[in-house]
Amino acid sequence: ARAQARSIDLSAQVSDRRNRLAQLDEQRDAQEKERADHQAAVAANEARAGEFAGARRALHEAQTALKAEAEDLAAEAARVDAALAAAQARRGELEADLSGARQAADRLRARHDLLGRLRAEGEGLHAGVRAVLQAAGGGEGTRGENRPASRGVSLAGILGTVAQHVHVPAEYEVAIEVALGGHLQDLVVESWPNAVAAINYLREGQRGRATFLPLDTLRPHARLVLPGHEGIIGVASDLVQSDPRLAPIVEMLLNRTAVVRDLKSARRAFDRLRGGFQVVTLAGEVLHSSGTVTGGEGKGQSQGQVLAREREWRDLPARVDEAVARVANLQRSLDEVKETEGRARETRAALDLRRRDGETRAAGLQRQVTDLEGEVALLRRQTAWRQEQIAQVEAAAARLVQREATLQAELEALGAEKAAAEARTATLRRELEALQGEALEVIARRLEHEVDAFCGASPATDDRTLVMVRRKIDEKG
Repeated sequence: ARAQARSIDLSAQVSDRRNRLAQLDEQRDAQEKERADHQAAVAANEARAGEFAGARRALHEAQTALKAEAEDLAAEAARVDAALAAAQARRGELEADLSGARQAADRLRARHDLLGRLRAEGEGLHAGVRAVLQAAGGGEGTRGENRPASRGVSLAGILGTVAQHVHVPAEYEVAIEVALGGHLQDLVVESWPNAVAAINYLREGQRGRATFLPLDTLRPHARLVLPGHEGIIGVASDLVQSDPRLAPIVEMLLNRTAVVRDLKSARRAFDRLRGGFQVVTLAGEVLHSSGTVTGGEGKGQSQGQVLAREREWRDLPARVDEAVARVANLQRSLDEVKETEGRARETRAALDLRRRDGETRAAGLQRQVTDLEGEVALLRRQTAWRQEQIAQVEAAAARLVQREATLQAELEALGAEKAAAEARTATLRRELEALQGEALEVIARRLEHEVDAFCGASPATDDRTLVMVRRKIDEKG
């Protein structure tokens, strides 16, 4: 009976082990599914991480392109700023130059007007000369602006003063003016009758006196022959210019005058000249053929002013035209610089707009980068958690494997033990059934002892056990 109970108990343990192994299989399937889910999530995260990496590279490339564009814009802006600064500086220079040029042109016009008025009014002329010029129709003779004749009288053939018709280089003005002396105010007339009419006009009104040079009666002296030595510049008539038809006047007044550099040169020339003559230095000293010499300078007095003023008056129109042209040129240059400055400002404004647009795009890209980095960090955390879960599942699976091995070993041991018990029980039953006759009690007792030994009972088993065994034997008999 105990063998049978032991067999039943072993069967129960075998069933329990099998049930537990089945549970382990279920747990292993669940773990495999969980691990597969985690691995699939990790794979998806890795795919997304690859996508994020590509997006981050694209954003980095876009940022690099924007940075290069910003650097190009900054360089271009620096060039534009330099050009704008240069244009502004040039504009300031041109404005200053233009203002100065306008003032210079105004001064030249004012000077020309002043000299014109002085010529018209006969400023600095003897009364008779001034009266004749005014009666002839203008202080400028046949040149410049005309004025109404005095008191209805109009003198004909009056060409103007010698000073108005002789053109002298600036470096010789002092010498020629000294050489001419009072002849500067001599009046050039067309003919003898013109001179007579003018003289009568002066006499009748007691208007003063004047010297007249009729072109049809002039007889120049023979030209002065100059010695050739250092310091002699030339005959005075050769150093001036005039209308060709006035050449007799120039010859008459100046062909016996030598122009030299200084008194030392004048003294050397004096020793070699003959006849009537005069030697004039560039400083205005005069050495006459009589041997007398005139020189010096009074306070507040300067020589050469008459001819210089005439030259200035003649040159002023051209100078005024040049000044006006310079004003026009400067104005054009200023307009061009202003246009350049305006274009530079427009370009600078466009560059600023592009720069601000680039900054906006850069800020947007930076926000995208920040968001992407946040997503990447979250993805990394999720992947790390998944990997931790996989590690835990794998560890649990390893424990299951060990537990399964243990249960399997127990199951095998229990099966073997159960088989042995069943085999022994069957043997004992066959032996009990074979017991007959007289030896039944002895055999029964031996069997009882063996059964007790097998079931773990002691030799001092009580009579109740023996009675039970006999009853079993009787039942089998």
